[in-house]
Amino acid sequence: MATPFIDVLILSAGQSSRFKGIKQLAKFEGQTLLNRTITQVSLGNVYLNQCHVVLGANAEQIAPTIAPTITRTITPNIALTDIPAINPENPVTTASLTQSINLLFNPSWEKGMGETVSYSIQQLKNSMSSVLICLVDQPLITNKHYVALCKLAYVNPDKIIASQSAKGFVAPVIFPSLYFDELIQLAGDQGAKKLIQQHAQSVIGLHCPEALLDVDTQHDLARYIPK
Repeated sequence: MATPFIDVLILSAGQSSRFKGIKQLAKFEGQTLLNRTITQVSLGNVYLNQCHVVLGANAEQIAPTIAPTITRTITPNIALTDIPAINPENPVTTASLTQSINLLFNPSWEKGMGETVSYSIQQLKNSMSSVLICLVDQPLITNKHYVALCKLAYVNPDKIIASQSAKGFVAPVIFPSLYFDELIQLAGDQGAKKLIQQHAQSVIGLHCPEALLDVDTQHDLARYIPK
């Protein structure tokens, strides 16, 4: 089996002032939004290397709540390109791998998401060949979608692989190392969306209407919780 090569970077550094609380710790279906993101992106995902979480605001309260390890399922002797998006109810696996979560702290988190992306890529670029950038406020994005994004990146290693909603290309999104220097140039509140737009001819989109739904307020969260 080929070695998994995609690192995950979960952006969890913002203050979320509109949420009027610590959004990363808000509960959705029994998990905090942050731990749900970690679980959904990791479960049964044979394409992943390491999971990184970058903290900033409220790091002292958030860090102790993060699951210290994740267990990913591994399928030996099967080409990764032949593995479908894995259904956690019926995984095609014969082994498991337990890994610790790598925590980063961005001391300039208050400068915005672009600054957090830039800082994180600077810290990790020499150990990554591709990065999946995720947000903690998209709780409706499924494990199936994350795995499908990674599979597309595995078979298209030089392409940007983005989620595609009614508003175009959005996160979660995978960038190969070819774009790391440009990610490092991001600043302020400017996220990776501008970079996706600049390289639209190199983007492969994967349909994901759930990516359009993010949690900005307590009301948003209440609307998304299944009744």
